[in-house]
Amino acid sequence: MLASLSSRRGVVGFAATVVATNALLLPALTTGFSGGPAGAVLQTAALVVVLATVPVALASVRWAPARAHPAPLVLAAASAVAVTIAFAFHPSDRGIPLLLGAWGGAGAAVLVAAIGPRRLRLAVAAPLLASAGIQGGVMALQWVTGTPSIARWFDPSASLETIDGFLRPMGTMGHVYEPAVLALVAIGVAAVSLDRGPTLPWTLGLVAASWAVALSHSRAGLVGVAGVAVVAAWSRRRGEGPAMRRVVVVAVSGFLLGVLLGASGWSIRWEQTATGDLDDASLGRVTLARQAVEVVAVAPLTGVGPGGYLPTLDRLGIADPDHPFAAHAVPLVWLAELGLPLGALLVGLAGWVVAAAIRNGPPATLLLVAPAGFFLFDLNLYDRIGGLVLF
Repeated sequence: MLASLSSRRGVVGFAATVVATNALLLPALTTGFSGGPAGAVLQTAALVVVLATVPVALASVRWAPARAHPAPLVLAAASAVAVTIAFAFHPSDRGIPLLLGAWGGAGAAVLVAAIGPRRLRLAVAAPLLASAGIQGGVMALQWVTGTPSIARWFDPSASLETIDGFLRPMGTMGHVYEPAVLALVAIGVAAVSLDRGPTLPWTLGLVAASWAVALSHSRAGLVGVAGVAVVAAWSRRRGEGPAMRRVVVVAVSGFLLGVLLGASGWSIRWEQTATGDLDDASLGRVTLARQAVEVVAVAPLTGVGPGGYLPTLDRLGIADPDHPFAAHAVPLVWLAELGLPLGALLVGLAGWVVAAAIRNGPPATLLLVAPAGFFLFDLNLYDRIGGLVLF
């Protein structure tokens, strides 16, 4: 290693690996409980990592492997540029985290390409799965005890919320779905980076991470787990990817174990889904989609600006008192906050990524489908720094 660091390329490559690894720990660093000293330290560390990501990415971009498909890199860069343009038209304090997250995410995408597939397992999959496994373990402890437990290390006043009629653990993060998104991405990267079946440490990490999905009681998470299982079956039909299938079997088995642990919450979730009309079953997502059309109409060309969705709802007086949220679909919020031209561009680029993944076969498709439910039915991949990096 010391010999490789003697050249400029070696120094930048080493820095790329270090920063990429830390950038992918961002979802764990951006704790939702920041009232105590430990939480403040983590938030500061997250900001430092974001600020370090872009310059190191720019220095290492020339060494991104030529075989890396351009679609994800173009989408990541376009997302950062689009948020910046929209922010220039509508600057606000609410848009700064989105701006930082978008550029941090673009930098992380370049760094992952620059470090290459051989280091993917240790520099990308391992830190992601470690973060997700810790969150899953904390969530299991919170579910069993009914208390914030570990979260109080970061904020002595931390408390768990009752969401959708039952207590929802959220690890040490700001929302119950954040650990679930992290876990699904981690499972996807582990599945495509392990060239053999998972050893005991990887197995424990996969099981613990899968609990983060199961105990989120998220139907978007369920979509991700089902999608991963379908892609694994597809790979078997094609006669390829036995190591990937072993990872999926471990993760799905862990998820089912987590579902049993959180069965009472899933029972309530099933009742919510099976009763009432589509709007009730989707917890107001049809209403939120209709509201998105009205928000888009406010500024169709320039959008309402990053973070400007909820203030626009309040200004229009159309916020649903039962569901006072932005539309739970990243494409709709792109169109509303960034404007129709930039939003449509990102939707088109996302379609390019989908087509490229399917053409490249099961591994690329598995990476895509794991968090897809949260892209289509939630906002964590857009409205939080850690989520933007994962996206």
